[in-house]
Amino acid sequence: DVLACIDSMKTVMMLDVKIKMFDSTQWELVNGSRVHFYCEATEALCKVVLLDKNRLTNGEAGYAQLRFEEPVAFKRKDRFIIRFYSPVMTIGGGIILDAEPIKHKRFKQEIINELSLEENGTILDIVELSIKRCIFDLVDIRDIARRVNISRSDCEACINVLIKDGKVIMLDHNMLIHKDNADYFLDIVINIIKEHYKGNPLSLGMKIEELRSRISYEANQNELSLVEACLGYAENDGVIKKNDNYVTLCDYKQEIPQAWIDLKENIIRYYKEKKFEMPKLDE
Repeated sequence: DVLACIDSMKTVMMLDVKIKMFDSTQWELVNGSRVHFYCEATEALCKVVLLDKNRLTNGEAGYAQLRFEEPVAFKRKDRFIIRFYSPVMTIGGGIILDAEPIKHKRFKQEIINELSLEENGTILDIVELSIKRCIFDLVDIRDIARRVNISRSDCEACINVLIKDGKVIMLDHNMLIHKDNADYFLDIVINIIKEHYKGNPLSLGMKIEELRSRISYEANQNELSLVEACLGYAENDGVIKKNDNYVTLCDYKQEIPQAWIDLKENIIRYYKEKKFEMPKLDE
């Protein structure tokens, strides 16, 4: 149904949209309704999940996530028409706000605010939002240009502004991550290493492989390239340092527990008192 340049579109099972009911329709659209979806040459069946309302009547508009029964491919800002499943009556239409969304829960103000930004924000705002949404994915300029549906040159100009403003960070291999997402991973790394030191205060550091495994578990993330990129960012940012196969916090100061110091002093005092007499095991 769709003819496009290689890597310019992505097949998905969901779309974030703004739906507007026709003023003349006598029908209402209830959350969970099954509808016929028409966009360009594509006709598909989907379920409408209303995100900010329970129903839409004539003349009303609202944000929704369309969940399809088969893969589809569209671009942001594409227009569409919807018809009831039965009877097949045209009731409204709308615009695609995000052509590669994740699954949303209803009535979450954060999601509604993001969709409002997608609809009314500047291109710079939308590029930043698209990068921020990719918290568990490494993306580059090509990926963001595809998601936002702008030229690569316009996308690159926006990203340069965001990097200059400190909102976006460019990692190795020109991969992009939002500053908030990078800080999220940094907090995970710091907390894991601090927890390691609590149980092992005299340790030289935490083994890199163990740290990688813990990050993957704590962040529910199996993408090793993202874990490696975040470790690289933490090292470049002066948060951690690598020594052979170990990782330590740059500002970590080894502190021996007082109980261990007291034990050491007791052992030394005992040997001085006993001199050449060997202590018994129970002593």
